[in-house]
Amino acid sequence: MTKAEVAEAIANLEAFISRLDTAVLIFAALVAIGVVGEAILGVWHWRLDGQMRDLRHAQDQLHETELAQFHLDSEEAKAQAAQAEQRAAEASLELAKLKAPRTLRPEQQNRIIAKLNPFGGTKFDIGLMPSDPEAEMLLTVVESMLPEEVSQFWPAALALASALHDEGIAAEAQPGLGIVNNNMDAIHILWARSRRDIL
Repeated sequence: MTKAEVAEAIANLEAFISRLDTAVLIFAALVAIGVVGEAILGVWHWRLDGQMRDLRHAQDQLHETELAQFHLDSEEAKAQAAQAEQRAAEASLELAKLKAPRTLRPEQQNRIIAKLNPFGGTKFDIGLMPSDPEAEMLLTVVESMLPEEVSQFWPAALALASALHDEGIAAEAQPGLGIVNNNMDAIHILWARSRRDIL
């Protein structure tokens, strides 16, 4: 090989090595950029992952709060339903009482008789609204309790109304009201339909 050929081969090799050095530097720079990028992205990923954990924790707490509220609402709804059922049962019982025929048990009759005893000597007469079997039945019971005669009209009428009222039978003493009756020697009792008949 000649001197010129050797010099040319050296020049070509130096040029190639120079290009390889440039390529090595470029790849080294790319590797450095990749490492730095990986580090930056890794830190960023780590921070975002921390935020994600916090958000997941907050989401879990919200779910627990919602579930607790749901259970509370469910318990309140059950309590309200129970109260509504209780009120319905009470209303049903009251309605049954209103619809039940008016009557007086023997112990109630005895209490009324005791309250009317001081008025012995006053006469009573009793009138009845027609076509009311329930009123007729109760009228018979009340009539059997009245003394033969009572001497004081108004106090006796008040005592009878009060005694009936005390035993759960709606009653009212009214002076000179109602149907005209010319019998001035008696307390006049007018028996009417019960509240149940208008329900």
